[in-house]
Amino acid sequence: MTAPVSDLKRRARIALGIAVVALVFLGESVVAHRVAPHPASPWVWMALGAAGSGALAYALGCALRLRRAGQGGAGSK
Repeated sequence: MTAPVSDLKRRARIALGIAVVALVFLGESVVAHRVAPHPASPWVWMALGAAGSGALAYALGCALRLRRAGQGGAGSK
């Protein structure tokens, strides 16, 4: 059973938002590491990178499903 088009758009937007937030937190963590280094920083970077990459992959997967359904054009809302 496939999700309705509006649900796929909503999921893609939420996943893209999560990816952007993870990227912002990753940048903040890198800057904070320069000021006050912590040995756990690479683990935090790995977790944020994995979360951002996974969310981006999910958003792209939703976008591809929308395109296959014929609802994901550049001008569609």
